[in-house]
Amino acid sequence: MAVDRVFQMVHGAPKEVTFPATGVPAIETRVQVLEGDVTALEKMAEQWETLRKLSIGAPKYHRSTTLPSNHAWPDGSFVEFEDWPELAEVYEQGGFTGMLLPWDADAATQAANLGKYRPNSANPTGLYLPLHGRQFLRNWTRGDSEEAGAWQTDCVGPHNHDISSVPVARAGYGNMHVLRRLFNGNMSPDYDPIWEDNAFGAGDGMGAETVPRHIWQPVIIYLGRPR
Repeated sequence: MAVDRVFQMVHGAPKEVTFPATGVPAIETRVQVLEGDVTALEKMAEQWETLRKLSIGAPKYHRSTTLPSNHAWPDGSFVEFEDWPELAEVYEQGGFTGMLLPWDADAATQAANLGKYRPNSANPTGLYLPLHGRQFLRNWTRGDSEEAGAWQTDCVGPHNHDISSVPVARAGYGNMHVLRRLFNGNMSPDYDPIWEDNAFGAGDGMGAETVPRHIWQPVIIYLGRPR
């Protein structure tokens, strides 16, 4: 009776409808509809749970510099499996395949793979998180030339510079005087210019590293539900 009243409040007074073959009254039809809604909600909850678990260990951009609960900064810190059982479950199920370093990787290998996780031993009790601070994230897909999680220093592609040399006069001659005589074609036979390469700077826009335009955006990692 209570279910019928709630249904009437939401949908209005029910109409008497029967199925010709079975004679099922309308109230039983409504119960079946409600059960269908519950099933749909259960499926939706299952899908959301799948998406939640897929986000465990996946770096993501964040809207704030305040770390939310159940998250960590990708700063290379150590996370205990005992405290984060869902992270441990993802690890045990191979969820970090391709993004894991050997537990005993040397310092050079670690430095060359800042985007990867690393277990703390052969029988790990936790993981060292990736180190994303001050790094740009470069999109990776299967078939790319570099490994996922690999690190590369800033660099400039191969290119050429043409540098003209300027004759420098001996004592008593100014550079402009020498250039004028060269262009006028009346360099005296007894003049012996000294050729010197000229250094030049890059001007404005110089910095400590080669980088594109960028924004410092917070990045966080979801660790799952704590114990």
